[in-house]
Amino acid sequence: MSMKIRPIILNSEQKNRLEDLEEILFKYKEILGLENENIEVGISAKSNAFLHWYEEKKTWGIYLIPTDNHFTPIHELGHIYLAKKTNYPYFARSGIRSHKIFEGLRLIVNHLVDCFVDYNLIQFEGLYKLYVEDAHIWRDAKKKGKIKGKPIDLVHSYKTIIGYYLSLKIIDKENDRRNFIDIKNYLKNAKQLIKTSFPNKRFNFQSLEPKLDFFDEIKDTKDAKMIIKFFYSILYEISLWKENEIQKQMKLLFPNL
Repeated sequence: MSMKIRPIILNSEQKNRLEDLEEILFKYKEILGLENENIEVGISAKSNAFLHWYEEKKTWGIYLIPTDNHFTPIHELGHIYLAKKTNYPYFARSGIRSHKIFEGLRLIVNHLVDCFVDYNLIQFEGLYKLYVEDAHIWRDAKKKGKIKGKPIDLVHSYKTIIGYYLSLKIIDKENDRRNFIDIKNYLKNAKQLIKTSFPNKRFNFQSLEPKLDFFDEIKDTKDAKMIIKFFYSILYEISLWKENEIQKQMKLLFPNL
């Protein structure tokens, strides 16, 4: 296997790290049953890893950065896995990439997709440990529930609440009690900080959480329509966009369904 190097200058340590990540990716490609998928690996020119579909050559491109953790390449594979499981490719690639898409709405929807991806991944042996150790959502919660700083905006505030609330449903609360408690404390502190940061905004956490609880009912589903219906319910509940705007945006993000 050969790493496709973009015109980015890397030192030997960074090159070695990317080669390690590539090995992890191809190892889990087999474990996830994606042997028949054409996947090429390269270096991300962005500040984060990303997945891209090349329609003309029917190939996935997964682009990584040297600072990525072990779970990152597996998570990108997880999007392909979820797309294959549900027979719906747009869980692994956006319907369109256009200025027509509201960036905040895309951010929340992508985060919701990530939760389904991560839940599916940890069903494979050994991946729960990597999820807990490496997944980005755990970084702040590892500080024993402490939180500091002001939320960027309302979208990021809801993204935080949604992500940590759903992570409580992914974590093994019986055998991983310490992390479960830390996440729960972080979520509690985050809610309070968000309320004080935006005193003129009425947050509907109590009505949002029952909507998020439906994740438990559908987390194993193969029905793409059911998952997207769940996304709709969350977007309607947080009320950052009008109902007709949400409908138009979701049809752009998730076409042909």
